[in-house]
Amino acid sequence: MKTKSLRLLTVLAVALASVCGRQALADGQTKEKTYSGILVSLDPKEKVLKVKNYVFSKSFVMGENCAFKSSDNESAPVADFRPGQKIDVTYRDASGVFIASKLTREQMVYSGKVEKIDAAKRTITVHQRGGTKKFNLPEACTLVLAGDRRSTVENGKGLLENVKPGNRVTIVYEVPDAKLVARQIDQTSKTYIGKLAAVDLADNRITTGEGAKHDKEFHLTEDCAIMNADKAEGRLKELRVGQKYELSYDEINGVNVVNRIAVAPAESPNRADASREPSPVGLTQY
Repeated sequence: MKTKSLRLLTVLAVALASVCGRQALADGQTKEKTYSGILVSLDPKEKVLKVKNYVFSKSFVMGENCAFKSSDNESAPVADFRPGQKIDVTYRDASGVFIASKLTREQMVYSGKVEKIDAAKRTITVHQRGGTKKFNLPEACTLVLAGDRRSTVENGKGLLENVKPGNRVTIVYEVPDAKLVARQIDQTSKTYIGKLAAVDLADNRITTGEGAKHDKEFHLTEDCAIMNADKAEGRLKELRVGQKYELSYDEINGVNVVNRIAVAPAESPNRADASREPSPVGLTQY
């Protein structure tokens, strides 16, 4: 008797769950899904958007109180969403109608060394291991320097004053119409100009200073750009003691790490040290 009652209760429970499940589907309470891709279009008035993921795309209807957020989970105005951005769409599939409840804007970044800046064509080419990308510069993009100093680069003008070939940068970009467009350029290394005092070829480090007074020690990254004109074709052994160099470096836990070395810009010839001939690095090694 107890066994029959237990079976009956089980059957009733399964039937009830089935009815509730169908009711949930009827009410549009399907399980939430996520679709990631590049925003193709968004019409706030019509409450529709289209997102492309590789070769496929989906159209969504924005539900009532659809939330707009950035990748750091902060609320973002709908005006900040534009074609070319990467977004995640949280949605429900109501029998083929995709209803979006949240749009989250994701940041796309590319880090590497600057190969070339073409101010006339408004492009910046950046290389990293495994590839090179050329980014278009819009009418205005944000430049972030050391100390979180921010400025606006307009039509590519003024960029070369702070970002040079060989610099390590991080590009925040978008891809409207499948074109790479830089929205923010981060070049946060510090700059130091000083005379080369000594070079340690074995340990990949250099010291700057005046004569016997060594005032700063720098360790070179394995891919440090040693500039020969506008190309990173120089070698550590080719640096000359007594020559002034411009160093781009990051201070990490008290250690100065250099990622770019270039001859310092020319100075006035009436400087006391201007006539001193630099000596080959091989004569003043550790």
